[in-house]
Amino acid sequence: MAPHQYLSGLGPQGRNTRDMVDPLDRRNLTREKPQTRRGTRSFSSSFPPISTIPAPKSLVPWNLPTVVSIVKHLWQEREHMWKQRHRDELAAYKEAQRKLSSLRCQKENDECNIRHLCLDSKLVRARLNFRKGTRKQEKESLRCSCKQAVTRPGRKAQNKDADVARAQINLEAKLKKVWMKQVAETKVLLNTIRIQVPQERVGRSEGPPAEAACAAERRPQELVEQVKDIRVRLEDL
Repeated sequence: MAPHQYLSGLGPQGRNTRDMVDPLDRRNLTREKPQTRRGTRSFSSSFPPISTIPAPKSLVPWNLPTVVSIVKHLWQEREHMWKQRHRDELAAYKEAQRKLSSLRCQKENDECNIRHLCLDSKLVRARLNFRKGTRKQEKESLRCSCKQAVTRPGRKAQNKDADVARAQINLEAKLKKVWMKQVAETKVLLNTIRIQVPQERVGRSEGPPAEAACAAERRPQELVEQVKDIRVRLEDL
């Protein structure tokens, strides 16, 4: 059961409520009521196909009737056409909504890509400007150095610096040779000391007690002096 005001022009017959009620009023079909009252008793009759009920919240309810009926379409073909038309419109509306949402997402992605491309272009432009500036500075410094080298005072200064560097390299080579020689002598001295210490121990154990005691007194002093000499050489190095 549904009010005809809600169906109105959307109904299968395409008529509004007033067009449906007027002819029925003339035929006295809407005067029937679903319930009849006789004295203190009320009787329910069969519900007619179309009837009126009082309109809610109105001063004169019967002047503003609400026409209700059991919704039953008369023409199945027209019903099918109506449903098909509205289904097609609904499908087209849903498709348009889907396309609109996809276009909005694509627009957001394009705007984000444009922002990133703008930032990248700014960064590339800044790097190009920096490279141009550095190249310009390099050319200027090279030109100044060439100009300074061409002049006579510049040549003298360069020759002097080259002589100082060459002398320093030669001095370092000589010091390295001396250092290697002293290291070799120190290694030889340490090897001789390592060889002599076991021999002294063996001689001390085999010789007479007096000679062993004298050798034991002299040998530590000599070893101490040799070790001191080695330490002095290492400190000099």
